[in-house]
Amino acid sequence: MSGWIERTVEEQSLFNPVFCSAILFYTTSGYQKTAKSKMPWTYAFIILPMVLHRETRGALPKNTRTYLSVWLERNPVLRASLQDRAPFFVPLVKETLRFSARHGLLTFDSGSLGIRDSLPRINALAVSGEVKECLDRGSFIGRWFGKSGDPVTVFALWGVRH
Repeated sequence: MSGWIERTVEEQSLFNPVFCSAILFYTTSGYQKTAKSKMPWTYAFIILPMVLHRETRGALPKNTRTYLSVWLERNPVLRASLQDRAPFFVPLVKETLRFSARHGLLTFDSGSLGIRDSLPRINALAVSGEVKECLDRGSFIGRWFGKSGDPVTVFALWGVRH
């Protein structure tokens, strides 16, 4: 990731740490509701590349009854593309995690992310459909990963190093 000033307008909008923190907040909240525990922080390194990629986001199943392994078997191109995208996102994820910690949006302890309070209120009229979709899909991924096993298994299924 280049310095903030050096980023294009599109990068500043899409890779904004406030927006990315909101995605991680919704994902962490969804995970906690399903798993009844805090979310492993390492998931952030695949969540943002999934949610911010329109094709992956659009292809996600509609409910968590679809097993992650089955979905990945049906979507090998998306699995492979995440392997290519994930390294690019590492600086963004780190920036987002620092922002989230600094502003108290997420808690960090023992390798896990948690939420402090209730979901931030977002004026539905003030956000585009795509922003709402990113937040909704983030929440879905949190619930889905909450049912999918430990991070080592999830990362192995995606073919990404943990």
